[in-house]
Amino acid sequence: MCIYFMLDELKDATSKLMKKISSTDIVAYDAAYKFNWENWIRYANSMRMRLSMRMSRSRCRKSKI
Repeated sequence: MCIYFMLDELKDATSKLMKKISSTDIVAYDAAYKFNWENWIRYANSMRMRLSMRMSRSRCRKSKI
C-alpha cells in the first residue's frame, strides 16, 4: 500500500538528516525552519502520525461496509 511506503520513507529521511552541515552557511535556503534539524524531525514525525491516523480511519470505514 502506498501509505506504508510513505511511512517508511519519512522514517528513513529522518534518520538520514545531515546534522553535520553548518547551518550558518545555508540558512537562507530554508525559509520554514532555517535548518533547525529538531524542527524537521518533529515535522516528519507529525506527518507519520497523520498518515497513521488516516489509515486507521479508512480501515474503520471499510469494515463497516
